[in-house]
Amino acid sequence: GGNLQSQNKTKRNQKKKEKEKKMSSSSESSQQRSLTLEEVAKHNTADDAWIILSNEVYNVTKFAKFHPGGKKILLSYAGKDATEEFDYFHTQQTLKKYHSKFHVGTINDPSQSILP
Repeated sequence: GGNLQSQNKTKRNQKKKEKEKKMSSSSESSQQRSLTLEEVAKHNTADDAWIILSNEVYNVTKFAKFHPGGKKILLSYAGKDATEEFDYFHTQQTLKKYHSKFHVGTINDPSQSILP
């Protein structure tokens, strides 16, 4: 009967993976908002700070006080595109690590992106 047990275990693992996949994709799709530079520019205070990194928008309000480089530098880019500066100090791995937690949307017209 050992073979039947291993088949059941495989089926359970498949179902678990499908469930995890559904959960992660639904939370991602709810965060896929299309934003303009004007909308992001409104979020430029310590109490409401969004930044643009590679045309993706992140809410860094709660993260600012934990930023290893200090919250002042992070907040100086609130409401702006910080891609160039971010890329200078961080790897893409850093962005991947925090993406799901802080991502709020995507700039709807990347051609109008203005680096400060």
